[in-house]
Amino acid sequence: MTAALLIERLVKKFGTGHAAVDGVSFDVPAGEIVVLLGPSGCGKTTTLRCVAGLEHPTGGRISIGGRVVSEPERGVLVSPRERDIGMVFQSYAVWPHMTVRQNVAYPLKHRRNTSGGGNIKAKVDETLQLVGLGDYAERSVTSLSGGQMQRVALARSLVYRPQLLLLDEPLSNLDAKLRIRLRDELRRILKMTGMTGLYVTHDQAEAVVLGDRIGVMRNGKLLQMAPPGEIYNRPADSFVANFTGASNALLGTVLARSGERATIDLGAAGRIEAWTPQSLGAGDKARVALRAENVRLGESGPANVFSGRVLERRYQGMQTVYDIELGGQRIEALEVGTAARHEQNGEIAITLPPETCWAYRDDGTAVD
Repeated sequence: MTAALLIERLVKKFGTGHAAVDGVSFDVPAGEIVVLLGPSGCGKTTTLRCVAGLEHPTGGRISIGGRVVSEPERGVLVSPRERDIGMVFQSYAVWPHMTVRQNVAYPLKHRRNTSGGGNIKAKVDETLQLVGLGDYAERSVTSLSGGQMQRVALARSLVYRPQLLLLDEPLSNLDAKLRIRLRDELRRILKMTGMTGLYVTHDQAEAVVLGDRIGVMRNGKLLQMAPPGEIYNRPADSFVANFTGASNALLGTVLARSGERATIDLGAAGRIEAWTPQSLGAGDKARVALRAENVRLGESGPANVFSGRVLERRYQGMQTVYDIELGGQRIEALEVGTAARHEQNGEIAITLPPETCWAYRDDGTAVD
């Protein structure tokens, strides 16, 4: 089956500097939503803009629906208008002098394969109902809220059913509560239409809710492309683990390895068992990453049981965050519930389940 989007060894350089996109390859099958996730400057938006034709790649190949739209080595560069894509920007990009209906109908009236005004009206009405704006068709867009204007922008991109929908942080200008509601709605809408999507964000929660697969990027490179559960539970390296919320890091030395499990000496804290995707061997320096929510407080298990001391606790209503000293190292633990059960400066038993501890090579550089 032909992928709706295929990116092969994509490179984009600006001037003589380093590559903003450096050899990125992935595909998006029809009907799938892929999210590119990473910090500012990682290359995710540049990748999307190359797919849209708004940036001209330095190297590699981009195909949409089996048709090559960009391949610098062969002089192929199809204009954005001819790529059969829709795009939703961070800014709403609606026409303020038009009604909601006129905004959504605009691309149908300017596409060669559209015929008949009745057909246009039916498509616009159907799409407005889909995004929850059926009762707003004749309103001026300037009378709408930010969330409603972004729905207009989405409807305008969906109405002609492009092969590929590109979304560049479309929810980042909305307030937190509305952003949460719209991200759930957005996935529902895209799945109802069978739309293929490439979505860019720096928000991990957004990526998990929206993406069938998530691609984590850093410094122009694609570090891992996998379903959300794999990204969160089997991160490929310490940056992916840290960026997706594994803020704890314990430093030690590998004592032994068996299959994908390593035994690591943490010094005064003792030994820890951890999963590792990397070729760590005895004597290697290692960084063990784990999430605060996976630290089990006041519990004993079959492995990775330690004794720690509560340095600080921060009560946050629905949860309490603890800073715990563990053999001279410091970790953060999260306890869900409205009651803080452990005292500051008290000794505490903790268990770090081996399957939630991930060991990576420690090269001495900080993970940002």
